[in-house]
Amino acid sequence: MHGKCPISVVTDGDRAMSKALMLVMDYAVHRLCSWHLKWNVQTNVGDTGCTKAFTYCMFTYITETEFDTQWLKAIKMFGLQHNEWVKSLYGKRTLWAETFPIKSFFGGLRSTQWSESINSFLNRFLHSRLKLYEFMSHIDRTISRL
Repeated sequence: MHGKCPISVVTDGDRAMSKALMLVMDYAVHRLCSWHLKWNVQTNVGDTGCTKAFTYCMFTYITETEFDTQWLKAIKMFGLQHNEWVKSLYGKRTLWAETFPIKSFFGGLRSTQWSESINSFLNRFLHSRLKLYEFMSHIDRTISRL
């Protein structure tokens, strides 16, 4: 990156990662991964209808008033008014909802899927027991396959 530091970071919302970003890259704008959020909604709520309503709130460009209306409608419909996890998610809405503008360039990225798929690809060819010369050979071959 020619000596430039990243200004935008997408994470899965891990608390340790968030803390580390604040300490090491406090200048970077943080956004939560849309794929992980959808998965977490399904895991914590367990209703595909709720996941669909959440996805609408996450990806639709609407005003803040419309966002709150849609959010409250979904919360009421699925009986989640007292769900602490849902309350916490709402508190972080500026990190994941398209309604709230992010003042940094993300290049259209909303998910960590791209980097995770590259990690998965690399892990098929690289492992910790490689000697340096083997690593260089493996990484060269791997990059040429990409």
